[in-house]
Amino acid sequence: MKNIKAPLFLSLVLSLLYTTQLFSQTKISQHDIAKYSEMVQLAEGTYQIQMIDTRSLPTIPLSLIKTIEAKRDDSKVIYFQYKQNIRIKILSKEMISKPNFIPLERIISISSNDI
Repeated sequence: MKNIKAPLFLSLVLSLLYTTQLFSQTKISQHDIAKYSEMVQLAEGTYQIQMIDTRSLPTIPLSLIKTIEAKRDDSKVIYFQYKQNIRIKILSKEMISKPNFIPLERIISISSNDI
């Protein structure tokens, strides 16, 4: 009986350590939080979170701004499906640099019929 408990205990401990390691990899450092927060402030009004067929407010990670900036095009508006009911509209660099640029609302609700 003692021989069976040792491997079981060892496998349990290793599983917990592995799980802890997975969770620690998802944490964002304070440096990254500051960097992403600055990016979000600079990009404010240049992208829009579109909630499709819902009026709920989204939970969006700060790190999404990195994806938004990576997808931003020089001359055309980009849309990408972030989640099933969340689409992101990203204005082009050309549109943003125009003198008559009007910032977008950060979050809006739209109907799937309008897409």
